[in-house]
Amino acid sequence: FIAHLGAYILESLTEIDDGTALTYSGDLADAGAQQQFALDATEGDVVTIALYGANLGFTIQSPDDDYLLFEGVYNDPFVQLFQFPIAGTYTLTIITSEPDGTELEFFIYRHDPIRVTSNESLSGELEENLPVVFALESAASKMWDINAILPLNGERYMTVHQFGDREFWETRIAEDGG
Repeated sequence: FIAHLGAYILESLTEIDDGTALTYSGDLADAGAQQQFALDATEGDVVTIALYGANLGFTIQSPDDDYLLFEGVYNDPFVQLFQFPIAGTYTLTIITSEPDGTELEFFIYRHDPIRVTSNESLSGELEENLPVVFALESAASKMWDINAILPLNGERYMTVHQFGDREFWETRIAEDGG
């Protein structure tokens, strides 16, 4: 086996001017190298997480040190939607298995979900590579008909997530591509 021992500095994420995203650019030196971040979140915050680099994986630990998510290890991992379950400071760890290391770009996009009212149409614009997030409350067993008209020149994909006391991989309850 190969043991990897390293000392790491908790890095800061930089907020983009409009306040909707946090970013980081840097390097991971070799296989097993990692970078950690502290992120303050409010209960219910919804984000999209994108990493760009070779053979990356990342974890999210809650303020009480529970592991909530492990994603990767592959090129450019992406998490479409993640909801922080409690308020506090989360630890995000990025790691690579690339033998020669990798350059890294990391983005966390904060969403402000658009509230849906039954039988009222909504329209808006899509930002490239980011989902538009709608939120609705529904009684158990209530039937919904959900439709979207999307541009022809992009990915035409819609998912329904139910957050709450579910594990991350159980939050996607329906999807439609096309």
